[in-house]
Amino acid sequence: VIAGVVRVDLSGERDEVVNGPNFCTCHFLRQKLRDCFVSAVTGCTILVISKKMYQNLCEEFPQIKKNLLRIEKAIEAADRISLIRELDEKRKLQQMKVRNLIQCQLKKQVAAQEV
Repeated sequence: VIAGVVRVDLSGERDEVVNGPNFCTCHFLRQKLRDCFVSAVTGCTILVISKKMYQNLCEEFPQIKKNLLRIEKAIEAADRISLIRELDEKRKLQQMKVRNLIQCQLKKQVAAQEV
């Protein structure tokens, strides 16, 4: 799966790929946009498309190729952000486990003292 940065005019009038000029108002891309997973990452939109679709787009719209580097940078940034989020979730989960373990130990100690 390859990603591209895409800004979408929700009225469906135009699609801008990688903040480029409005080169595409074609039905094909708009249709594909609806089929794709689009998520907001650092103020821009990451559009996840298949490699085959990417190649098709490159053939149909050669100016996309010029933006490949920017697309790759956007992918790297998105990957870093999702990795950071993932690590943060794992850390929170670990903290919760430790907290639960400590509470459990304290309850056992209190119960032992009461006997």
